[in-house]
Amino acid sequence: MPPATGRKMRFTGMTVLRLKDGKIVEEIGLDDGVTAVQQLGHINAA
Repeated sequence: MPPATGRKMRFTGMTVLRLKDGKIVEEIGLDDGVTAVQQLGHINAA
């Protein structure tokens, strides 16, 4: 990873929670990892 720059990153994502008896029993997360990696400078935008 590159050194910290203090710059903000923005990307979208979604989390789906499965509840049982009022408690979270499963979490599934999906985020836009490509946008995050582009902002880190590891890949170029198309």
